Amino acid sequence: MSSSEAAANPEGDKACEIEDEEEKEVEQLEAEVKDLAEKVIELRRTMKLVFRDKLEALLLAKRPTLPEDKPSSSVEGSKVTQGTGTSLATAREEQEVDQETAAQIALLKRKIAANVAAMPATTERMKLCVEKIDRLDQYKVNIDYVFTKKMDSDR
Repeated sequence: MSSSEAAANPEGDKACEIEDEEEKEVEQLEAEVKDLAEKVIELRRTMKLVFRDKLEALLLAKRPTLPEDKPSSSVEGSKVTQGTGTSLATAREEQEVDQETAAQIALLKRKIAANVAAMPATTERMKLCVEKIDRLDQYKVNIDYVFTKKMDSDR
């Protein structure tokens, strides 16, 4: 019996060691799962706020900014007002942003004026193209069915 017990002990010790290792792995995995569950719960709480803030920031960024009415002298615009608490540096940054915005608005106005000036020439070219198309319709030629099909569907 003692020889059989000695032979059983090494195998039993190995089995116990394997079970202990498996238990440790299971405990480690359970701890990781708990950590992940806590992270998921925390993200569910905070993601609503983060999503709302990001969406609000995107919408504010897409909103066009219009220049505000500024005082007539540039010295008054750069002075620090006691009520707002803005510093001289932020006032300068605001002036630079306002100047950039004013430059962009001026560029947009010039482009619009150029487009409006070019409109009569564009409409004249459109009229000429329509007349040419009407003249082509007078000719009795075999037109590919693809083109006639499009014309029929447009009417």
